[in-house]
Amino acid sequence: MTDLTLDQLTNRAPADRLADIRAQIAVLKGEEAALRAGFVSGDLPLDGDEYTVTIETKLNQRLDLKSMREHVEESIWTPFLISKPTTYVTTRRREPKTDLKTRGRIHT
Repeated sequence: MTDLTLDQLTNRAPADRLADIRAQIAVLKGEEAALRAGFVSGDLPLDGDEYTVTIETKLNQRLDLKSMREHVEESIWTPFLISKPTTYVTTRRREPKTDLKTRGRIHT
């Protein structure tokens, strides 16, 4: 993504705008991860002017589906398996558009 003004960003094609937003989110996630690491390590103060950071450690439990499939008969765990549709929206950079006037011509 290039450095564009807000006007230029909002006038971009929706697919391009989605890619721009995802690039911005990636930058913010990196910054968030660095801040989070600083809070957890104790290198950053927990109190700000408007917010206080709280650090909690909680135990999360989940089933290891791969291991369960290997060690437990399928008829036992299948009734408890939940499947739901998931829609993925992805972006990929397109090849540059070719000028129709010069397509197929040899330039010297």
